[in-house]
Amino acid sequence: MQRARIAPPHCGTLSSVKRYDPAPNAWEAVAPMAAGRAIVGVAVLDGKLYAVGGYNNGFLSSVERYDPATNA
Repeated sequence: MQRARIAPPHCGTLSSVKRYDPAPNAWEAVAPMAAGRAIVGVAVLDGKLYAVGGYNNGFLSSVERYDPATNA
């Protein structure tokens, strides 16, 4: 059985990342991702944010990690 992969129509990619601080109720720009992504999976593990897969002129199989302690 074959599965078809259908590219998302007109999906814009972003590499920017923002962090929300509830004290001042404000968003702050932090270090960007290396690759722009659309339709990306995101998870938190051990205080780090992971961006998994996504789409950027084709489906991505890469993973990026953001560490708020080092802003990298």
